[in-house]
Amino acid sequence: MDKNRWIPVLLFVVCGLISGLVWYSQNPKTASFTLSTFNVSYILGPQDRDLSRETANFIAQLREYTSTLGGVYAISVYRLGEGVGYGLNESINMQAASFMKVPVLIKAFEDDLQKDYEDLFVAIGKYSDNDAPVTLANLVGRDKIESKLRQMGMKSSSFAENTTTARDVSMMWREVYKIPELWPYLEDSIFEDRIRPALPKDVTFIHKIANNDTMWADSGIVKSDRSFILVIMNKDVDFDEANEALQVIAKKVWDYEAERAKKLQSRQSSPTPESK
Repeated sequence: MDKNRWIPVLLFVVCGLISGLVWYSQNPKTASFTLSTFNVSYILGPQDRDLSRETANFIAQLREYTSTLGGVYAISVYRLGEGVGYGLNESINMQAASFMKVPVLIKAFEDDLQKDYEDLFVAIGKYSDNDAPVTLANLVGRDKIESKLRQMGMKSSSFAENTTTARDVSMMWREVYKIPELWPYLEDSIFEDRIRPALPKDVTFIHKIANNDTMWADSGIVKSDRSFILVIMNKDVDFDEANEALQVIAKKVWDYEAERAKKLQSRQSSPTPESK
């Protein structure tokens, strides 16, 4: 056999490998892999991730803090103005608890049930009532709620099994952000003792709490001049420790986002060499 006939084939393979490496170096956001056991999502996939070194360092701080706590924590932050986010353990599947009441509200609103059943909307949003979402879910159809989860991008969530991820809950709040009519039901509830104390008083917090025997969580839209979604979930936690932890994490996120916004504003207002 003529060995020279394989030279073009080898050249083709080598050129393909080189081209692949060049493409990968220019498109790091499309890479998808997991770092250690923490599933740090700022390294993962899609184009809506903040891959900056600054944010990576902040996530490391969150990871270090949560490692001192009992249980497992999942955090997701999404900047509504920029369309990018970051988080920690965002894809870990956890119990949704009362977070799953929000998709019920969304679907019931879409089916024009707000006017006739406003008392149920209030019961869910303000008091986290457990009977109201059952009634609304039966009215709209549980299969339609499952379909709505898929439509919102909550691909790792199940209404029937009451499970979700921090990333999916963030997707849920992106949908709520598009429906201002729902916001009043999700403000000033009787549960304002978790994330809310860590935020400035003049900031609006559109949110829903969730808890069960081992979970003490909160999530929602931090409405300000730089609005963002904040999701803090957990499992196997001590409630007293978790309540304090939610406030510590929320304060860290608020401070980081505020400082980052100041830096961006300073850079934008600084004159460029061409304008001098």
